[in-house]
Amino acid sequence: MVAVEVVELLKAYCLPLLLYASESVSLTPSQLHELNNCINRAVFRIFDVSNGYTVKDIRNFVGLDDVAKIVEKRLIKFMDRLIDSHVYGDLFLATSLSVRNYS
Repeated sequence: MVAVEVVELLKAYCLPLLLYASESVSLTPSQLHELNNCINRAVFRIFDVSNGYTVKDIRNFVGLDDVAKIVEKRLIKFMDRLIDSHVYGDLFLATSLSVRNYS
C-alpha cells in the first residue's frame, strides 16, 4: 500500500478515534503532546524516517496538523452546529447572555 493512502486511512479512521469527544473536554498540554507523539510515531513507521524535522515536514505536506489545531477546528465546528440547532442554540445563547448579565 502506498504511504499516502495509509495516511488517508490514518486521517479517516485513527484520528477520529484518538480525538473522540476532544471538543467537549479541556485537554492539558501534556495530553496534546501525547496525542501528537502518537501521530508522529505513525508517520515514522509509515514513511520509515528517523528525523523529527522530517516528520514535521511530512505532516505539513500531507495535511496532518498539530493536534491542538485539529481540536480547535473540531470545537469550532461543534459550537457552530450547537448554535445552528434551534433547541440547543437558543438555550446556549440564553445561558451565555445570562452569564454576561451577572458579570
